[in-house]
This record gives sequence, structure tokens and C-alpha cells, in this order.
Amino acid sequence: MKRRLLILAIYLGMVFTLFIGTPPSPVHAATSSTSSGCTTLLGYPSPFHTAGFSGTYTFNQGDVLTLTASLSFSLTVDGITRINNSTSGSYTFPATGNYNIAVSTPGFAYNVDLFITCVAGVYSPPGVNPLTLAFQDGRCNQQADQTVAVYPDNKGGYEFYAVKQGVGNFAFSISKKQLDDNPAKDANYLIAHNLNVWLYRMTDGSLLVTGIKPDGTQYSYNLRSCGAV
Repeated sequence: MKRRLLILAIYLGMVFTLFIGTPPSPVHAATSSTSSGCTTLLGYPSPFHTAGFSGTYTFNQGDVLTLTASLSFSLTVDGITRINNSTSGSYTFPATGNYNIAVSTPGFAYNVDLFITCVAGVYSPPGVNPLTLAFQDGRCNQQADQTVAVYPDNKGGYEFYAVKQGVGNFAFSISKKQLDDNPAKDANYLIAHNLNVWLYRMTDGSLLVTGIKPDGTQYSYNLRSCGAV
């Protein structure tokens, strides 16, 4: 009897899935890959008893470095003061790359117990609050009628997904080297195309991605505010 009930339950489950369907998968799941800079800093003792330290580290765009200490300290990033004589503060890295980080107490006169946290952030265009983004999976373009979703790869390149009825299919990726090999010219030209995604290099050096909407009109997005472009 129990076996019959189990078989019936499995059958009903299959029928339910067949007629109701399964939810569509996201276009591109958000990633939380940790940069080598965050990994290195998080490897320091906690608390880190120091009068100051400096070094060059690689961070991803959107990484957030937060420092708290028992006494006042300062943080400079590439020679610019980001935390000035305070016991706590944060800095968000605007682009993927190498940064010189220096933490110091006034005149290196005393040691502090420094607590370091570093987390991967979600990229949002300059001046946009991430909490107001329509899509919070890390894509750059936020238009509701988009036919392509663009994601920075955190290495200077991009990934492109063709979007149809809310479902994304991987179209292609472009590396930083490929972009460097396709500089601006006297006329706009096509760099890559697959599915419903066309990527162009414009005469001003920017990148333009286009696609065809269901109504036959063109969708376009300039990557000037996406990642490092």
C-alpha cells in the first residue's frame, strides 16, 4: 500500500510540473567572487595590532573596504586620503585594478587594534543607489525593455546575454585584450555578433550594444557608464 501511495505521489508531482511549469532561471546569477586584495587583507590577524602598513592590492569594482580601530587612524588610497584621523570608515573601489593602500596612525606614534572587513559589492552606474536598481544581479543596463543584458567581468571585459521574454541566453564575452585590439577608428564598426546581440566600437571610443525588440524597433545601450568603459 505504501509503495502505491509513493508511486502516486511521484506521478502527481510529474503532472504538476508538466502543466504548471518551473520558474524561469535568472539571466545571470549575481556573483560574489572575492578579489585577491580582499582575500589578502582578510588574512591579516583580527585585530591587526599595528602602527601602520601599506601595500598594493588588486580589488574588484564595487569592493567595500571597512576599517575600525581602537584609536584614530587614517587611510589613503593611491595617495588620496579616504579616512582622516577617525576610528572607523569605509571605501568603495570604483573600478577593478591595483590600488596602493596605506593605513597609519598620526606620526606612527602608537599602535591600534585594527579590524578589517572587505566584501564584494554589486556594481551600479555612477550616481545610482544600488537599492533603486530594477535588476540587482550585477548587470549594467537597467531598462525594462532590454534585449541584451551586459555584465562586467571584473577584468576589463564584458559578458553579453540575449534576453527574450525575461529569459537570458549567453551570447558572447569580450575580454579586455579583445577590446584593446579593437580601438576607435574613423567610422563605427562591428566587433562581435551572436543571437540578438550586436556590439559596436564607436568613433568616440565608446561601446554600443544593440538588439531588436519584439516590436521590430531597435534597443541600444552605450557601455560608457558600464565598468571601466
